[in-house]
Amino acid sequence: MPDEGSTSVELAQLVGQLDVAALRGWQVELAATVADLATAADMPWPTGPDDPTVALLRVIARIALAAPEARSVVAQQLIEALQADGTVPEADSVSTTRL
Repeated sequence: MPDEGSTSVELAQLVGQLDVAALRGWQVELAATVADLATAADMPWPTGPDDPTVALLRVIARIALAAPEARSVVAQQLIEALQADGTVPEADSVSTTRL
């Protein structure tokens, strides 16, 4: 896998710190990130009856567990956008601790 972008674990750790309500306005970006990570991990991302934001967060967690090495430039862009927007402060940026 290319060594570009953030890993699925980095993204999962970051969004895991946030309230789901804070991510509701980011559904399009979350969906694009999930699609990119799922492609990098060669995993399907099924949909279900869950709330769309919750469903996307669950897929991020599944990818992080199944393919922690999966990387995505789109994930990196989402992390940077969440930090720039103030949704997550820079001080709370992604740790390097593995799941």
